[in-house]
Amino acid sequence: MNGFRVYKCTDKVEIKIDNISIFISPLTYLQKSNLQPLMVSAATGNMDDAMKAVVQAMKYALKGIKGVTTINDEGEEVPYKVELENGEATEDCVNDILNMPISQKVSTICTGLMSGLSSRICDPTGKPIEGIEVVGKVVEKK
Repeated sequence: MNGFRVYKCTDKVEIKIDNISIFISPLTYLQKSNLQPLMVSAATGNMDDAMKAVVQAMKYALKGIKGVTTINDEGEEVPYKVELENGEATEDCVNDILNMPISQKVSTICTGLMSGLSSRICDPTGKPIEGIEVVGKVVEKK
């Protein structure tokens, strides 16, 4: 089928980053409206607003992660889970992910959602980012 694929804002879309998968949802109009002033300020060199935009975009977009582990309170290695509150990733979760080696790619994906979600993830110059693949919508089996 030719044409564009449209992802709904309620979809969970798998994106592979190297050997890790993140699951994101496209941004709503309201979420984009909330991010816009921060992005405009960031474009003028305000690094504080740039970081706020990254964090907020990650809160809005991130819904899950696969291929990452953490150590629980009993000292056991367990799968890392994105914690959600009211459908958004928690600030603690975003802080955790910002400290991972893939954080720059994750933040680029999430802030790039201001322009929608396409089949390729590109850097600001329009060049596809190596190691990132849009797998597609996750369909929950019932």
